[in-house]
Amino acid sequence: MKSIEVEFTGLDRAITGMKTVQLSLENQASYRDIIQVLAKRFPGMIGILITPDQRSFLSANLFNRNGDEPIMPNCMDNQPEDGDRLVIVYFIVGG
Repeated sequence: MKSIEVEFTGLDRAITGMKTVQLSLENQASYRDIIQVLAKRFPGMIGILITPDQRSFLSANLFNRNGDEPIMPNCMDNQPEDGDRLVIVYFIVGG
């Protein structure tokens, strides 16, 4: 088992009513698995931050790992390390 902390900011914090949540996950759990756990625990995120199929984030929402590594949509099947801190962030793009 590994332990991952997820930090909520902005809209996700408003939806969950929490600043952080600690998750205990199987060692082979991926970022996609974490999204599924969050969707089950906080169904209010589905359709707002999480896709209806609960397999990824909507639009520009993503995880930032340990404050220095954005987890891009094509990396959702990768696995976080025990003790990682994931922050849900929203990227605004444009010019």
